[in-house]
Amino acid sequence: MSRWLALPPHGTVAREVAGLIIIGLSALAILLVAEVWRRADPGRPEWTRKFVHVGVGALAGCFPWVFDHAASVLLLTLGSIVGMLAARRWHALPALLEVDRRSLGEIYFPISVSALYLLARHQPILDLISIYTMVVCDALAAILGKDYGRHPYLVTTDQKTAEGTATFLVFAFLGVHIPLLLLTEVDRTACVLIAAQIALLVTCFEAISVQGIDNLVVPLGTYYLLMRMTPRPAPQVAESLLVQLALLGAMMLLAWRTRFLTFSGALAAHLVLYACFALGGVKWMVAPAVALAAFLALDAYGNRGGRERPAYHVAAIFHMSVVAVALLFLDNSFASILPGPPTLSSSHVFYAPFVGALGASLAAGAFLSFGTAPKKLRSRPWLRAALSLALGAGLVVPLGLLMTRNAIRLADVVAAGMLGALSLAFFLLLRRRPDRAADLTRQFRFVSLSVLTASAIVLPLHLAWLGAVAWVRR
Repeated sequence: MSRWLALPPHGTVAREVAGLIIIGLSALAILLVAEVWRRADPGRPEWTRKFVHVGVGALAGCFPWVFDHAASVLLLTLGSIVGMLAARRWHALPALLEVDRRSLGEIYFPISVSALYLLARHQPILDLISIYTMVVCDALAAILGKDYGRHPYLVTTDQKTAEGTATFLVFAFLGVHIPLLLLTEVDRTACVLIAAQIALLVTCFEAISVQGIDNLVVPLGTYYLLMRMTPRPAPQVAESLLVQLALLGAMMLLAWRTRFLTFSGALAAHLVLYACFALGGVKWMVAPAVALAAFLALDAYGNRGGRERPAYHVAAIFHMSVVAVALLFLDNSFASILPGPPTLSSSHVFYAPFVGALGASLAAGAFLSFGTAPKKLRSRPWLRAALSLALGAGLVVPLGLLMTRNAIRLADVVAAGMLGALSLAFFLLLRRRPDRAADLTRQFRFVSLSVLTASAIVLPLHLAWLGAVAWVRR
C-alpha cells in the first residue's frame, strides 16, 4: 500500500505534476467545504473567508517540500489569479469573495506565496514563519476583532479594532519566536528580541494596510526582517527595539495631544522614522524629523482661529514619504548590488535625492496649508509657491545635508534643489483644475506622483555628476 502512496522522486517531471495535482485538488476541496459551510451558516462570511485563507496558506507552506522547480509554483500562481478574476467577474465563490469591504486580498495572496517561494525555498523555516504571519495571525485578528472588538479605529476606508490588532501582535510573537527557538541556531536571547520586534513591525504593517494589501506586505515584510535580523547579536537587536518603541511612543503621544495625526497616521509616521534609523542610522532621521516638525507647525498655522483641518492619516503619510523611503532602500542596497570604487560605495549617492524628496513633499504640503493664508497671499499663487519652495528647500535640505558630512557638496545642493523645484512645478500642473484642487485625497496622490517624476529626472543627472553612471557601466 505504501508503494502506491509514495510520490515520484524529487526533481522529476512526474513529481512536479503529482504535486500540482495534489495541491490543486486540495485547494478545490477547501473551497468546496467553505461553500458548503457558507450555505449552512450564511451569517458569518468572515469565518468561511478565513477558513479558505488558512487552508490554502497551509498548502502554500508545503511548497518547499513538494516542488523543486519555480515554474510549478508560478503556474499555480497564474492559475489562482486567473481563477479569482474569473470568479469575481461571474460572482462565483461567495464563501471567499463575499466580503463587506473592497479587497484584493485573494489576488495578493498567490503573488506573495510565489514571491516567498522564489526567495526562501532554500530556507523553508523562514518561508513557514512568513506564511504563518499572513494566514494564522491575520485570520485570528480578523475573527476575534470582528466578534469581540470594542475599540474600532479607521484606516482610510477600512475599519479595524484594537482587540484584533492586539491579537495579531501576540500570535505573531509566538509564531516567530517558537520556530526560531526550536528549529534554528539563533541565540535564545536574540530569539525573544527578534520575535518581539518583528511582531511589533508586522503588526503595524497589518494595522495600516487596506484593501487586502496586507496579504502582500505582511509575509514579504516578515521574510525581509528575518533575513536582516537573525544574523544580528542580541544587544544590537535590543537597541533597535528600544529605538522603535521610543519612536512609536512619541508618535502616539503626538496623535493623542494634537489632531495632527490619526492613530493609523502615527503608526505610519513611526515606521518611516524607524526605517530611516534601521537602514541609514541616526543621521538619516534628521531630515524626516525636520520635515515632520515643519508639517506640525503648518498644521498649527492652518488651525489658527479655531479652524480645524482633518488629521493626517496613513495615506497622507504614505504619499508624503514613499519616494524618500524608496530612495533610502536604494541607497541601502545599491553598493551591494553593484559594487564599485570604495569612495563611491561609501558616499551614499542617494542621500541628497532622499533629502530633496522630503523637502519637495514639505513644499507641496506648505502650498496646501497656505490655502488658508490671508487673501493677499492666496491671490498670488506665484508668491505662495515661492514661499513653499523656500520652506522645503531652505529648511529640510541644508539641515539634512549637514548631518552626513562637514561641508555641503555643490552636487548635493543642486540635486536636492532641482528635485524640489521640479516636484512643486509638477504638483501645481496636476492640480490646476478646480475640481482636482478640491479633493484632498487626490492632492496627496499628486504629491507622491510629482516627487516620483522629478526624482526620475534628477536622479540620473545626479548619479552622472558623481560618477556612478560610469561605475554601473563597468
